[in-house]
Amino acid sequence: MARITLDPEQEEAVQRMVNEPTRAALNASQYGTGKTVVTVEVGERLGAETKLIVAPLFTKYSWETTIREQYPEAVVRFIDSRKSGKLALADLLNGTPGWYIIGREYFASKQVAAQIAPKSHLIDFLAYDECARWANYKSRGYAMMKKMKPGYRMALSATPAANKFSGLFAITHWLWPKLDGHDSFWAFVKEWCTTEEDYFAGVQVTGEKNPGKYVEHLPCYIRLEKDFGTPFEDTIEVDLSPRERAIYDKFEKYLIVWLQENPLVAKFPIVKRIRLRQMTLGEVSIDPETDEVYFDRNMKSTKYDTLLAYIQEHPGEPMVIFTDSAKYAHVVAYKLIEDGYKALPWAGDVDEDVRHAMKDAFVGGELDFIVATIASIGEGVDGLQRRARTMVWLSRSDNNMLNMQAFRRLYRRGQERQVISIDIVARNTYDSGQLSNLIEQALRMNRSLKLEKV
Repeated sequence: MARITLDPEQEEAVQRMVNEPTRAALNASQYGTGKTVVTVEVGERLGAETKLIVAPLFTKYSWETTIREQYPEAVVRFIDSRKSGKLALADLLNGTPGWYIIGREYFASKQVAAQIAPKSHLIDFLAYDECARWANYKSRGYAMMKKMKPGYRMALSATPAANKFSGLFAITHWLWPKLDGHDSFWAFVKEWCTTEEDYFAGVQVTGEKNPGKYVEHLPCYIRLEKDFGTPFEDTIEVDLSPRERAIYDKFEKYLIVWLQENPLVAKFPIVKRIRLRQMTLGEVSIDPETDEVYFDRNMKSTKYDTLLAYIQEHPGEPMVIFTDSAKYAHVVAYKLIEDGYKALPWAGDVDEDVRHAMKDAFVGGELDFIVATIASIGEGVDGLQRRARTMVWLSRSDNNMLNMQAFRRLYRRGQERQVISIDIVARNTYDSGQLSNLIEQALRMNRSLKLEKV
């Protein structure tokens, strides 16, 4: 592929980051606005010799491809547990010039972190992709990042605060340790946050006092936004089948239901929430030996029947189908195959190389549908938008950041048609309230991350 020419907005962002005197930047640009190529340009134009990218493992080839497209002579090496990866780490810490790419999990391992931290000052440029992973000042990730002191620091994420405004503290205070003179989370809270007293949990941060003002005052905050057209969003409400409804209602009321003479019990509120969400997807079963909840391939599922009807009403339309449940994703893909379609499940338990091949098959027209878990497809997957514009949600994640990332797999640069997003929601269930809460949460976070145009 040819070298990418930056558009004027991207070029302005690159220039601003390259010339930033604090040697740090937070790139919170929306998904699909070219954060990867912008980062590569910043690293090269800084004249940095040792450049380290910390990124979700699945994105490593995307990073490599972009670097080589922009700078064909660049040396790109992967740091991992293989012999070649360990040699690459040694060369990075010895100052050998080049681009180095490391997965977040390997970077965070105690052995690797202990090697990098003492010599991190020898790294000229460190960019952490999807930094929201450690957007919590109490997290082990933040504790580790505080030890990293490269020549230039960059954090990237369209949702850097994750799901809470207070998450910005960890990210921004790695980038600018002396920002506002704050050396504590609670000093940050006092100046910037709204709070409320909780009888059991104490002081709780509820949001930002003046939405948008915190990021506005940061030394180098980049937020590129792209209008990919207004997506068509709709909700299809369905009634659970009589048996699905009976299971759901009994469990909701009594926290116990009998399945094939086996009891399903929820001892904690979070377990109750998970089980209720599963019960909106289809008839659940339980393994009497392991107490594991699963979906039988022959289960009755109103949501699947509705999905199938929607597919039949839109013949020839490729789709990405989302759910929060890996078990359900596998069953839905199986049932679609049984109904004569070309479909595959995309989940965390599917090998990375298989997922790469699956993406290529989908983009190339050899696959009709990808049935994906929201958590596994949300980060770093590019190209699906060149084939599909329609996404169907069979369930949402409680983590709205993951929902937003999944949405941007189709609603991004390269999409040439209006995006269609359909939620299939079970009436009078956990589904309805969850969806409205997630929408309000997304609106609040967007107000805090958005820069006012001047």
